[in-house]
Amino acid sequence: MQQTEKRKPRTGRPAGAPRGDRRRDRAATKQRLIDAVGSVLERDGVLALGINSIAKRANVDKVLIYRYFSNLNGLFDAYAAKTRLWPDLADVAGDAPAVFRTLAPIDRLTLVLGNLAEALARRPRSLDIAAWRVLETNALTEALAAQQATLNRQILDLAFAGSALTADNAAPRLAMIIDAVIMDVLRAHQSESPPALGSSQLQDLTGRLFGA
Repeated sequence: MQQTEKRKPRTGRPAGAPRGDRRRDRAATKQRLIDAVGSVLERDGVLALGINSIAKRANVDKVLIYRYFSNLNGLFDAYAAKTRLWPDLADVAGDAPAVFRTLAPIDRLTLVLGNLAEALARRPRSLDIAAWRVLETNALTEALAAQQATLNRQILDLAFAGSALTADNAAPRLAMIIDAVIMDVLRAHQSESPPALGSSQLQDLTGRLFGA
């Protein structure tokens, strides 16, 4: 009687492959999911970000999002940790720091705000997340808020270094101006029209708020 050979169960790895391949596969799959967040965000916008759309873009089973990141917010956390969601100080400080330091505080701030507006206009997805923050709070909107708060503090130090203004009395007014810039750029982005706040308007606004 002919004996049939017993087949070994499939492991998902080639025969003889080292176990380290599993760790590499896991890391590669996690990275594909992280990359898929950016891909969906770039192509379809924030409202398209969901378990199914991200898993489909990564070409993996959606159960892997829960396995590797616990939930969608965990995946957002991982994406935000590797992504600059908001302009940084280099984007807003200008190309000539030596000249920048010779300017009066109001002129520094006007220059910084203009650079911020231009940097945001180049980041439509950042604007989308900023608008999304009005509708809901999640790991992605919180990460953007944290990066924005860091930049606000850096702008405060940069613009008012050596002046009589302190963080306590300048920070609330600075936040008001930055929020105005964000809303103006966001409105321009959504309506596909030019921003209303040009350099002269920013100069006037900063002068009125900071008493120049």
